[in-house]
Amino acid sequence: MPILLTMCRNTLPGYTHPAAGVFPATGMACALWLFLQTVRRRNSALSALALFVLPAMLALRQSRAGSLGALLAAALILPTARKRQASIALVIVAAGAGMGLLWLYAGSYLLPGFVPPVIDKASSTHSRLYMLKLTWQLIMQHPVVGNGYGGFEALFGQLAQSIPPGLEAATVKYPHNELLFAWVEGGICAVVGMLLMIAGVLTRLLSREGAGLCGIGLLLPLAVHINLEYPLYQSTTHSLTLIVLLAISGPGVKRLPMYKRVAVQRRNLTGTAWRWLTVIIAAGSVIFMITALQTQQQLTLVEQQGLQPLADHERQVLASLANPWSQSSRLDFDRHVALLLRFNHTRDLAQLAAFRRWGLRYIQTHNDPAVYASLLTIARAQQLPEAARLCQEAHGRWLRDPRFVCG
Repeated sequence: MPILLTMCRNTLPGYTHPAAGVFPATGMACALWLFLQTVRRRNSALSALALFVLPAMLALRQSRAGSLGALLAAALILPTARKRQASIALVIVAAGAGMGLLWLYAGSYLLPGFVPPVIDKASSTHSRLYMLKLTWQLIMQHPVVGNGYGGFEALFGQLAQSIPPGLEAATVKYPHNELLFAWVEGGICAVVGMLLMIAGVLTRLLSREGAGLCGIGLLLPLAVHINLEYPLYQSTTHSLTLIVLLAISGPGVKRLPMYKRVAVQRRNLTGTAWRWLTVIIAAGSVIFMITALQTQQQLTLVEQQGLQPLADHERQVLASLANPWSQSSRLDFDRHVALLLRFNHTRDLAQLAAFRRWGLRYIQTHNDPAVYASLLTIARAQQLPEAARLCQEAHGRWLRDPRFVCG
């Protein structure tokens, strides 16, 4: 059976990440807060430099969510300072943003190739509105109990199949809005939980020792980002940033008196046992993270070679992974894609059957045009009855993909 099956490299997990301006925007908010509070000349100069550079970077990155978050943060933080100092800060920020815009639109004439191209945001806007429209329809199907955690990607693909233009990208894993994401999967309980978390954050920031409006301003770039770009719980970096911001803008941690600490230690564990338990947990976590990093790097190297090492020497590759559990879903994907590469040399139909079983399970929860294309090729080559259904599903999701033209 002359059949050649391969997978597109951009379907490999771990290669896509949103290029957002949340971190420059958050850095600008922090620099603005420090500039307005600092009295030492050296620290003030460093903050002023950051206030100039970070707005310029935001302009070059052309992040609408980052720019909006930075503007809202500045609108809350600037009124808390003296008029003269706030005016100086505003001039520095405007100069940095102006320099970034000037370099973006005119820098290519001076240094071609060193300036990012201007990005047309019209298609992105239409895609966001389309996602919000379909997400709201999914919410209305089960507004109280939700559709179940982990089910958004599959349900969105099924709905997009009947509502043009379908999935213009390979897939949509989240609706680019944290509140709607929680609602569509977890229902009203998830929304109430999020509102309680927001209330707790505001209570901390607006307490007597909290940073007040300045603290809210520091969090605004991240808040705007997770409701326009990327869900919080899918990014460890964003979550750690939130924790750090809450730590520096809220009241300090109150220490228990010595007698209370002793009572707590006696009631649970002795002080020595508690310290050893903490050390063991910390050491285990560090070891897990280090081995996970090695596994991630090894898998990346294998993927950069087109998964050929995994196709030719699967046992050796698996033995080289120090912590395969940390990348279990990614490894599972790569192993089954490697079956197709192996089939190209062995022509063993058992490998196609194994890929087909996995692929049919995979598309129940994921939208991947390359997986659909491979399953469709197998079904057509083997004249399986599922070929028509697969083609119709794929064509509904990706209308412009020439691989999914159904007879």
